[in-house]
Amino acid sequence: TVSTDLVGDTSPQLGGDLDLNGNNITGGANLDLTDTGRVKLGTGDDLQIYHNGSGNFIDVYTNHLQIRNEASEDMAVFKQNGAVELYYDNTKMFETASYGAGFTSNVRMNSDSNSLQIGAGQDLKFYHNGSNSFITNDTGGLFIRSDTLGLEDQTNGHAYLSAVADGAVTIRYDNSVKFATTSTGVS
Repeated sequence: TVSTDLVGDTSPQLGGDLDLNGNNITGGANLDLTDTGRVKLGTGDDLQIYHNGSGNFIDVYTNHLQIRNEASEDMAVFKQNGAVELYYDNTKMFETASYGAGFTSNVRMNSDSNSLQIGAGQDLKFYHNGSNSFITNDTGGLFIRSDTLGLEDQTNGHAYLSAVADGAVTIRYDNSVKFATTSTGVS
């Protein structure tokens, strides 16, 4: 029905499709939709935003979804059948790829080798082969820096090797100290 009070009726009810005639929707008004309603954008309804009663969705029927800030800088890009890219200050920092996921700051997680690779040439690797875990370093030395270092068994948490900065290094057998460094030597 159409209200005959065209001046006093400030909330007209629309049915069917709303044609904006090339204009933008502006102002402080809310666009309230039911759980079956969708906001459809594009000539072929290529972008759809909706809520179905249990979740919120953005459907993209073109090659990608790009989220930008007010300066038109990329924040996130979602490519159809491809990568998800995350940006910091318009610089890509993280992306998914066929090998797994990668950081543009020389850190990479590789699903083929199930490894975490660090360095410009991925020189430092952490990985598990199904039976054992490994840390490998291909360039220079491998240094562990800590004021306290301990190696313990998985079952009880019993220490078998411990080291303290400016203090003792101890080696244990069945959680009993068998060798220790002291200020005068070893015991």
